[in-house]
Amino acid sequence: MWIKRNITDVRLIVGIGNPEPKYAHTYHNVGILCLTYLRKREDFPSTYALAISTCNMNLSGVCIKKLLKEYDVVPEQLLILHDDSDITLGSYKLSFNRGAAGHKGVTSIIKHLGTKMFWRGRIGVRAPEERGRAERFVLRTVREKDNSPLEEVFQSIEDAFITT
Repeated sequence: MWIKRNITDVRLIVGIGNPEPKYAHTYHNVGILCLTYLRKREDFPSTYALAISTCNMNLSGVCIKKLLKEYDVVPEQLLILHDDSDITLGSYKLSFNRGAAGHKGVTSIIKHLGTKMFWRGRIGVRAPEERGRAERFVLRTVREKDNSPLEEVFQSIEDAFITT
């Protein structure tokens, strides 16, 4: 039986990345940067719990499993915010029930939850001129000129939840 899922089902939003200070403002941490942005917004609906994973990106599943239990939600009520090097900087996509597409943090989450039935906020981090493998640039500090497009994406994500 197929059940239609809607983003309004979300109850817990988690930003994933690497918690160490040296990674604080890197492309790989845009999930945490977005979550931090949402926490500061006074008009963000209080119906959503907001959390930051304290695990390293590649071990995200360990923390996500604990957060689901702590907040008493099921995977279908979860939205993970994370970087996506297949999406152009300044864009994002919301998806549900999709594979990891090579993202090791998402792979860990799928493995630990035993399902891919959760929401993903895939935030683009690849500048149009950026070439090569993601591993070459995602751990670099976000360039000054990229802060504005990222903040616009964060605002768009906030708007999506204010209007639902």
